[in-house]
Amino acid sequence: MAYLFAAIVCSALITIVMKAGSSADENPYSIVLGNYLTCVILSFVSIPERSALLHPYGSTLLLGLVGGALYPLGLIAIQRSISTHGVALTSAFSKLGMLVSLFISVLLFHEVPSMFQWIGIFLVIPAIFLIYHSPASSLGTASFGLLFLTMVSNGLAEAMAKIFREFGFASQAEVYLFILFLIASGITFGLWLRYAHRHQQNAGLRSIASGIAVGIPNYCSSLFLLRALSSIPAILAYPLFSAGSMLLVLTAGKVLFHESHHRLQMVGIFMIVGSLILLNC
Repeated sequence: MAYLFAAIVCSALITIVMKAGSSADENPYSIVLGNYLTCVILSFVSIPERSALLHPYGSTLLLGLVGGALYPLGLIAIQRSISTHGVALTSAFSKLGMLVSLFISVLLFHEVPSMFQWIGIFLVIPAIFLIYHSPASSLGTASFGLLFLTMVSNGLAEAMAKIFREFGFASQAEVYLFILFLIASGITFGLWLRYAHRHQQNAGLRSIASGIAVGIPNYCSSLFLLRALSSIPAILAYPLFSAGSMLLVLTAGKVLFHESHHRLQMVGIFMIVGSLILLNC
């Protein structure tokens, strides 16, 4: 249970540190860049046989390239949504990316959702309705579109793990992650340079340091979850992981960042928590 608790804390820290480390006067891509540079180093260290980097399988290389393009999109969407909607709504919609991953599994792998997953899917609809139509809501079409992009981009990134398990080789999992994070770092570095050149802003070293602080829990959350699954059944671990990290982010938003939401929005957020539990069953 200790590993599961550590995974929950690390997952929540990703969103919390991104919120705390953001600065309006620095390059917005600095945090994302620092995160992926950290992940590159950690994934390289975790490769048991470094010689495997010289001979990656075609599927490992291809999936690493695709994942490397999708991951920055998801993290940048989260970063921008945090500054607009706060950590609670952003975390809720990024976790709902599981719907996209589930949809891809149905299409590509012909998996059939369980009864609980169907209930979770249908529970999302009134939850989003309450959040969008709350009297205190300021969500316009473009603003809600950012939340939707956060959900879709993170869902696509999450689906890559499933696709690799089906089409890749388990023996090259660490090589796959290294290629993925290396490509993600390269794309983010290009965006970082382009923004710095256009806006003549400072290098964002403080935000890069925050990104390094994001990268460590980002990597460790996956590591601790894998270790937790060795002693806790997946049917219990996944719901606790999703709901626990979501509730921890919600608490941090209230206590640390003084975020406030209309009661209907809060009902919607807790309905999403319930939906996440059901989707993981």
